[in-house]
Amino acid sequence: MNSVKDLRFIRFYTDLITDPTGLQAWFLFNSIPKRLWKVKYDTFKNLDNLYQKGSMLIQNPSIYLCVIVDPDAAIQGILWFSVNNIEEIIGVHLFAIDPTYEKKFPARGAQVFDLVWDYLRSLKLKINTVQFTTFKPNAYEQLGARRSKKVLMEIDLNVERPNTETAKPTVHT
Repeated sequence: MNSVKDLRFIRFYTDLITDPTGLQAWFLFNSIPKRLWKVKYDTFKNLDNLYQKGSMLIQNPSIYLCVIVDPDAAIQGILWFSVNNIEEIIGVHLFAIDPTYEKKFPARGAQVFDLVWDYLRSLKLKINTVQFTTFKPNAYEQLGARRSKKVLMEIDLNVERPNTETAKPTVHT
């Protein structure tokens, strides 16, 4: 296995002028091994749907879909994020890397975190805030991240909305 320091980022991007049919975008997206999306499978319930529509991500200039490659150009990871220039936030939708690079968390995990951190800084987007969701907040706090003041909320549109007339109001402190 190669060192984390040997990994490099490549952004997959095409536009409608150079790729009007979307074929290049489709080819690029489909070159990403499904095993990497499955590392975070709970995020994507339907991988077939993701692969069917994923090439649209590559054609959006404010979306960065980057693959992480080793020295042999084999794809070992994915970094997918959006740049929100209005709120000045980089919103990471997904970061997944082959588990062999993350096995000894936080030792290798810290190296991987540094790799992503350094890459985002190298883009010089003039945005200083990166937000992401995680199931391991304590581990990321040990690596220098802090908990956001915002809380991720979720609404399931498949269930009936509760009766708001009888609901008790929430008091914010």
